[in-house]
Amino acid sequence: MLLKHCSIHLIPSACCPSMLPVRMLSILILLFSLCNADSICTTELKTDPPEIIAEYGGIPVIVNCTTRLGDHYGLYWRVGNESSDTEDEEMFISHLVPVSDWNVTAECKMKFNESYECSKELKVILFNNPEVFHSVQLVNVIGEETQYRLQCDIINVAPVQYVTVSWYKNSEKIQTESFNDTTTKTPVNESSILRVNISREENVVEFRCEAQLDFGPHRPKLPAISKTHRVSAHYAPELKTQNSADDTYALEGTNITLSCEAVGNPLLVYNWICDGKNMLENTTSLSLPQVHGNKTCACTATNYLGNITKTIHLHVEPRGCPLTLTPSETVVKFGDPVAINCSTSARYVEGMGWEAPFGGTGFERPPVVTWRVEKLEEWTPSPSCYATLVDGSQCTVSPVITVYKTPDSVSVSDMGHGSMVEGREYDLKCDIINVAPVQYVTVSWYKNSEKIQTESFNDTTTKTPVNESSILRVNISREENVVEFRCEAQLDFGPHRPKLPAISKTHRVSAHYAPELKTQNSADDTYALEGTNITLSCEAVGNPLPVYNWICDGKNMLENTTSLSLPRVHGNKTCACTATNYLGNITKTIHLHVEPRGCPLTLTPSETVVKFGDPVSINCSTSARYVEGMGWEAPFGGTGFERPPVVTWRVEKLEEWTPSPSCYATLVDGSQCAVSPVITVYKTPNIVSIYPLNQSQMMEEQVHIVPYNKETRTQYWLRCDIINVAPVQHLTVRWYKNNKTIQTESFNDTTTKTLVNESSILRIDISREEKATEFRCEAELDFGPHGLKLPAISQTHRVSAHYAPELKTQNSADDTYALEGTDIILSCEAVGNPLPVYNWICDGKNMLENTTSLSLPRVHGNKTCACTATNYLGNITKTIHLHVEPRGCPLTLTPSETVVKFGDPVSINCSTSVTDVEGMGWEAPFGGTGFERPPVVTWRVEKLEEWTPSPFCYVTLVNGSQRTVSPVITVYKTPDSVSVSDMGHGSMVEGREYDLKCDVINVAPVQNLTVTWYRGNETVKTDTFNDSTMTPVNASSTLRISTPRDYNGLTFRCEAELHLGPKGPKFPPNVTSPPYTAVVLYKPFMESCPDHVTVVENAAFSKSILSCQADGNPPPTVQWFYEGKILNSSKPLTRTDSGKYTAIVENSRGRSNTSVHITVEYSPSFTCKEHYEITVNDKHQSICEPVGLPTPTLTWLKDGKQMVSPQLWKKNDSGKYLLKAHNTHGTAEHTLYLEILYAPEFKEGNESKEVLQGENVTLSCSADSNPPSNITWIYTAAVNSNMTTEGHQKTVTITRATSTNAGYYICVAENKVGRNTRFITLMITGKSSQIPFPIIWVSLTLLIIILILLVVCCRICQKKRGHYSFFPVKVSNVSNIPLTSVQANGKAKDF
Repeated sequence: MLLKHCSIHLIPSACCPSMLPVRMLSILILLFSLCNADSICTTELKTDPPEIIAEYGGIPVIVNCTTRLGDHYGLYWRVGNESSDTEDEEMFISHLVPVSDWNVTAECKMKFNESYECSKELKVILFNNPEVFHSVQLVNVIGEETQYRLQCDIINVAPVQYVTVSWYKNSEKIQTESFNDTTTKTPVNESSILRVNISREENVVEFRCEAQLDFGPHRPKLPAISKTHRVSAHYAPELKTQNSADDTYALEGTNITLSCEAVGNPLLVYNWICDGKNMLENTTSLSLPQVHGNKTCACTATNYLGNITKTIHLHVEPRGCPLTLTPSETVVKFGDPVAINCSTSARYVEGMGWEAPFGGTGFERPPVVTWRVEKLEEWTPSPSCYATLVDGSQCTVSPVITVYKTPDSVSVSDMGHGSMVEGREYDLKCDIINVAPVQYVTVSWYKNSEKIQTESFNDTTTKTPVNESSILRVNISREENVVEFRCEAQLDFGPHRPKLPAISKTHRVSAHYAPELKTQNSADDTYALEGTNITLSCEAVGNPLPVYNWICDGKNMLENTTSLSLPRVHGNKTCACTATNYLGNITKTIHLHVEPRGCPLTLTPSETVVKFGDPVSINCSTSARYVEGMGWEAPFGGTGFERPPVVTWRVEKLEEWTPSPSCYATLVDGSQCAVSPVITVYKTPNIVSIYPLNQSQMMEEQVHIVPYNKETRTQYWLRCDIINVAPVQHLTVRWYKNNKTIQTESFNDTTTKTLVNESSILRIDISREEKATEFRCEAELDFGPHGLKLPAISQTHRVSAHYAPELKTQNSADDTYALEGTDIILSCEAVGNPLPVYNWICDGKNMLENTTSLSLPRVHGNKTCACTATNYLGNITKTIHLHVEPRGCPLTLTPSETVVKFGDPVSINCSTSVTDVEGMGWEAPFGGTGFERPPVVTWRVEKLEEWTPSPFCYVTLVNGSQRTVSPVITVYKTPDSVSVSDMGHGSMVEGREYDLKCDVINVAPVQNLTVTWYRGNETVKTDTFNDSTMTPVNASSTLRISTPRDYNGLTFRCEAELHLGPKGPKFPPNVTSPPYTAVVLYKPFMESCPDHVTVVENAAFSKSILSCQADGNPPPTVQWFYEGKILNSSKPLTRTDSGKYTAIVENSRGRSNTSVHITVEYSPSFTCKEHYEITVNDKHQSICEPVGLPTPTLTWLKDGKQMVSPQLWKKNDSGKYLLKAHNTHGTAEHTLYLEILYAPEFKEGNESKEVLQGENVTLSCSADSNPPSNITWIYTAAVNSNMTTEGHQKTVTITRATSTNAGYYICVAENKVGRNTRFITLMITGKSSQIPFPIIWVSLTLLIIILILLVVCCRICQKKRGHYSFFPVKVSNVSNIPLTSVQANGKAKDF
């Protein structure tokens, strides 16, 4: 109900308003309240407490609700769904609010009338302090940093919106997380994740997760609940010393301890192996008692991040034998004499001698005994000199004897390669025959006189003569000409032993290389005058020396020299000089240009092209008068000496390929000249043919025929043969692809004029899309633009892309249906090039058909036919399933399908309902019947012992046709046994993979068998079998398991079950194996260990204070350590024993450790002084702090009353105090005296003092301070001034003051706390004189005015008081010292 308008009329009264009755005032207040009732409860209702913050499930909270309004209809509380009794006209009401309902609400309600009330809600926050659990997961180790994932689980906390989770690294806060869920009030579980990287340098880092319910700045703060966990960086083992191998020396028979110290995290496991034997020691040291002989020990330190090995070579020095051999080492040639003296100077030698297969001595008296052999013919002599000491012990020494034999021979061979060709590598072999010992043989190779290779032999075991070889790889260049290689074999016994002469052998080699011209040009032009003699030169170098051959204009000149002489040259010539050796040849061509002397002859025509066998004629004419006669010289068609001007060379049938007629003229001076025509004799090709090449025909080109597929094209090589054509230099071959020119080839053979056969090869790529492509080869004799044009001769060839067969239809399998007894044709069409060959196979039978279709007459029964289309590029198969539908058999089998256990009886009825049946029966190897009358005939077997029974029921119809039907019979047998085995591996090791085998014995049919594996009662694997064998077989199934530790004691079993379908037994027959119990060996660990445990001082360490449980297989041993030492469980724990306690758990699989932080708590105690000095106004600090765990609460008492420690110490705080410390384990007290120190303080401030000249002046200064201050006056000294001290006060006395005593007097008070300064200004005035009365009145008037002004100023200055500060240290001129006032705003004001 809202009152929008409220008007109040007050009736005037003669009485004072303060005299209105109280009742009236209440009514007025109530009326005003109804004007704005919604705000009344907010302002007028007060709850105490204003809100509830309480722990869930605690004691109900008493809440009060009060109001200042007296007139209301009642107050009451509504808590949840329940309301309290209404208190009428009461101004106070109390109620209990339960704290056992998370959704509790509380409202204080006030009624204004029967229909209107208002309320004020009391905010209720119920909380539940959480439990905190901490878990750590090692994520990864990268280099020297270890990644951890820390999880802090806050369990059962409410309300979650007030929870703050803080992460601390050591003592530094690194992460804070809060939760924004403002709707959930009930307890929840929350988690906070922290990912950290711990470096190796940080070593052990403590992370603390702290969960706190924080209700805001002006609300209570609950204590934080925290969990701490220590983590450290993991790293692979490292040796503490830099060396991974050490040498240790010990005296024979002594005890020795080898040390191997490494660092790593986690703790390292050590393993010692000495000379291959495992010492079974897991310590950093290995004790070896009474060592004899050298040893090599390897210590390996391992953790899961790796391992490191330190190798220690133990050198055992013998105790010393008092024998001396002369010489102790000797080198003897095989067959030479040898002698060695054994002597001693020790007095404790009873006797001595030599033991040896030859040359040994008896037991002789010291000091010398000699071993001597006249002819040493033993390769490994082993004499030893022994001495028997007076204490009965013996010792021996043996000389080092090297028996040698120089090589019988040293030879060098070229290993059969003969001559060496320049640029290739060859091997020379040096054979050293019958030399000993080979370990001292050094083979040196020399090239000319330079040593280029040295080789020794490392065979230290062979002492008898052997044959050895050394290989030298050489590469000879022609510049080296002849090179001498020498192999030198020498027995080298070391620097202090004899050196034997070297035995050597020399081998000469030179580089062979093909001929090369001495000049760079392979063609020269030489010019000569017609009729002169000319010599052509051709110089080449080569090894072996080359053989020369000269050919001029096709004629072999039969010259094997570097030069060719040509007498009286006529006409140009081209001569080729070829230099040859076995490595190759080189040709130099020399074009000889013969310049005519000037011949007056003209040939018509001078050049002509003639077909071989055609007539030809050429006129030779002259117009010169000095020609006496002329004629033609030629092998055929020549003329005699005729008169000019014309003579004709004529041949009726030209059958010479290189006709060379020349027309000569004899001049009147008797000289002659001649000219020759250029005659080209040609013949068109007899045949131009094309055919494809295969790979064997293309040897040098290495042709590969690549079949077509979707990514490539078919490659062909076509060859065009041009048969019997001349001259070849004018031949041009053109290739056409579908009338388009694609390749043109000409021939550069300018020397051959006779008939030749030539070929041109074309490489082509044909794609499948191009289908058949026509290629044409065209051969034409082309004599140039002005020459004769002959018709081209061509041949055409068609090619196509080859590709593997492909089906025309997309499906590689078809289903075809036919009626029983009909004829059927199956179709299989494929494309391919070459055309594919077809093969049909039906139900495994080859049908011997090479067609695209297969005819099957009168089909009976289903068939599966496979048609394979094949060419040389591949094949493709189409499978056709022929389903033959029976015409309808009038027989019914009951049942048509049956499942029978082997050895059980079985019967099947065959019946018919048709009338045209003549008879029926069963045919079967057993249980068959005769020909019986319808309608029913039964096949019955009392004991079915056939695995594949195949009975069939037949019917003969009245028309003579027959029909048959066969039942489907499945014969089964359950397994004889089912068992699980571990395949011989025995116990399992955690983390490895193992196979378990389930053997199912004698089961049928196996194709219906299902093997199910169970781990406990959980199905883990199911196996089925595809074998169609119907007789009993043994089957097995393998289960691969990776063995975690949880598998220890777990049982595995397998179940073999025959699934025989709907016709089989209702419950499938099954056999289950006996259970197999897994034994898993695993590394030990501690579980259920808390991160932190709190105990009371003097409690004994025992397992009862920890909830740790050791687990491992085999059962582990547990050892606790504190600060690296084994824990003495009988010793009580003291306050200094707080820290990390580590348990090492160990079994044969390894070791692990876990740590628990134990905090030892103890009662409070004081270690404080009895007297303290504190400076006034210092902040309150911990003067005397008690020790105790948990941290004690400290209470201060003064004069028997508890006090709150002040924020700042005051002067009056000095006195005697009693301190009380308390925690859960007890209370302690301590009494101390506190003395407050403060700096000097003056009772008077700065002042000015005016005295008459001649008066005595006394200036006193004292200060209040603790400790008492030292007083000092600073002023300008005068003869009439004096300073005296009385107690803590100093006084300056001035006798008969003068103007020289005027100025500043500064008093300085100082103690160890501080100092203070006071200024007094002394002014000296002159003596008084008689003043006129009027002046006195004027002065009094002015004085009154000044006093009035001073009163006004004092009023003003009460708010503006200043402090004057004087800062001079040394006063020299007082008139220059300013006087300033420091005002409230801190600024100075000058006067």
